[in-house]
Amino acid sequence: MKNNFLKGLLLFIIATSLISCKKSETVEPKQTQQLVKVSNWNPSTGVESTSMEFIYDAKGTLTSLVYGGTTFTTSYNSANKLASLTGTYKQNVTVTYTLEYNSTGQLIKVTNSDGTNSNTKIITYNSSGKISKIGITYSNTAVTPYNADYTWIGDNLATASSGTYTSTYTAYDDKLNPFSLAEGVAIIFYGNPASKNNATEIKTLNGAIINVQKRSYEYNTVGYATSMKLLDGSNEGMRFYFNK
Repeated sequence: MKNNFLKGLLLFIIATSLISCKKSETVEPKQTQQLVKVSNWNPSTGVESTSMEFIYDAKGTLTSLVYGGTTFTTSYNSANKLASLTGTYKQNVTVTYTLEYNSTGQLIKVTNSDGTNSNTKIITYNSSGKISKIGITYSNTAVTPYNADYTWIGDNLATASSGTYTSTYTAYDDKLNPFSLAEGVAIIFYGNPASKNNATEIKTLNGAIINVQKRSYEYNTVGYATSMKLLDGSNEGMRFYFNK
């Protein structure tokens, strides 16, 4: 897949509607869904390649996940919140992601360390309890720190900006975003907070250059998106699988 598109997909979970401020009338699911797999998908050929898999025990607790071919095992804190993910890459390098929360249970810090180098994400919230900023610093001071700022309309992101890039998500459906089922994991691996609904139109501004991306979705009977495809003729998309 093209690098720009991959970056766009990793921003899949940034979405909003600036066209209308009307509150989304999303139908809440009548049963609990768990996301079990995310695949990159060619809608024309049907060919898929797995991006991420989630493995649960009989009680529905996430015990491990597979991302980029690496299996990460989980641990939990005393409040039963995800505390760490540990995996070993093919180069025999072991990486641990450590998650920290504030007194109200909000994720505020994620540290990624391989024993030699590390980076730290600091997560800031607005007065409504929505993520307003994610800042990343690196133990290697030669690497430039990264900051992303977010604004919201209701439960959906309105804008995401970093450096010269600003993404404005100008239309939403009224269905449910699969990544909202894996918020902490989404921030770790996909980089951004998850909106409640699914973006159907995205405008990205880089300096004077504007790119408009439109998407269509299919859904399950509970209301979650099961597939997403771009409407630009590129035959690129994603599929989502659930255990119920």
